Amino acid sequence: MMTDTRQTIRELALRRIMKARQERKLQTKIRQFVVPTINFEAKDYIDLIDWSNITVTEPPVTKFLTDTEIQNFIESGDHSKITFPRFPCHTQSVETLCKASD
Repeated sequence: MMTDTRQTIRELALRRIMKARQERKLQTKIRQFVVPTINFEAKDYIDLIDWSNITVTEPPVTKFLTDTEIQNFIESGDHSKITFPRFPCHTQSVETLCKASD
């Protein structure tokens, strides 16, 4: 949502990230992950889940950013201003299942 071309969607992402950061400060225990129900009738990707029925947590890629950096990024929409950390898309156990080729 942060990189959406629509300003309103980027602002919605900002509000959700800031709210998640505030709620994280109040947490005293480890959260349990619950897979949200998917709305297959959704017309836009932001409507795929019912945001009012889930606990929103901060995306791992924004944890290293300050509130000001996120806000500036959302307002400008300039993707070149932030370099997101690279996370592996597969676990090591998945890599062991791939046949090595010579």
